[in-house]
Amino acid sequence: MCIYYNNESGLTYKSQEHIFPATVGGIYKLPEEYVSDKANAYFSKLESELVTSSTWGLYKMLYGIGDRGKNKPGRMPINLIKSENSEELGFSFKGKPIPIPQLVLYANKTKIRVARDLKYQTDNDLIKLKNKILDFNENTRYNLLDVKFEESNFIFAYYNNSIYIAVDNIGHLSEYIEIVRKCAINKLDLSTKKILDISKTEHPINLKINKSTFAKIYAKTAFNILAKIKGVEYVNDNKFDDFRNKIIGKNKIEFNPFYEKFGIQRFFNIGEHSYYCLMMNNRNKYFSVAVSFFNNLTLGFDICEKFDSYFNTPFLYICDWENNQEYCLEDKLLELIKK
Repeated sequence: MCIYYNNESGLTYKSQEHIFPATVGGIYKLPEEYVSDKANAYFSKLESELVTSSTWGLYKMLYGIGDRGKNKPGRMPINLIKSENSEELGFSFKGKPIPIPQLVLYANKTKIRVARDLKYQTDNDLIKLKNKILDFNENTRYNLLDVKFEESNFIFAYYNNSIYIAVDNIGHLSEYIEIVRKCAINKLDLSTKKILDISKTEHPINLKINKSTFAKIYAKTAFNILAKIKGVEYVNDNKFDDFRNKIIGKNKIEFNPFYEKFGIQRFFNIGEHSYYCLMMNNRNKYFSVAVSFFNNLTLGFDICEKFDSYFNTPFLYICDWENNQEYCLEDKLLELIKK
């Protein structure tokens, strides 16, 4: 039974949900039967919005956070990268601009250039790019980027299973696609060995994310952790129905923002930008949680009325993505005692 959609009919369980979002370095997953594919797809869409339209994207670029904690980029906010001699689509990773596989039409439609990064992309990525251009039609889904060109007319890029298009005039899109097909596709050079020395990068990330999107991801992270430590039957109790319905958008989600940094990193030997979730029965009548990402904004939630004395003692779960570790503090202390 799904911990978010309960026993709703037609649910499937082919994928696994990361406890902390994989796109910002989450490591461990819940068992396959805990979270349905419907819930997983819903959360994946919200997480993508956070990466492309909020400060999460900035943090990924600044700290070099790859998906699932890997030391390579995954989903990233794609923007226009400018240098003295070129304009390309790409992103910043660990402070360095990285172009994605693309074809650039410029110089008043007289020149076409291939661009990609050699460290993170392969010849196979250019083959995928070529196929996407050949298959492109009026029904093809793509991301249209709002950029201001100085030299280029049109850029067609493919990265992380998504098409990105930047164009000086959307009315010329079909014309530009045909130019690229006729003049470049059959001459696509898979031996391109170009690493650009880029001096200026623009990152106009659209920070228009809805606050409830933040809250839902923070809240589902807490609920995932609760499921991990207490099990699927525990969290499927009807005591949690109101909270789970808030997470999946059936009820309005409520939260308490904490703008002051708690700074747990000062007390434990963990990465400076680790994530954590603190659970406890508060002084009032509620079982409450606080979730923090990037040692920055922390959101608090009252999950339900307190009923389990286990949480009379605060419970802390940590994702130290910088050191590729994820654990509850209690287990870590027991491990240290045994040593």
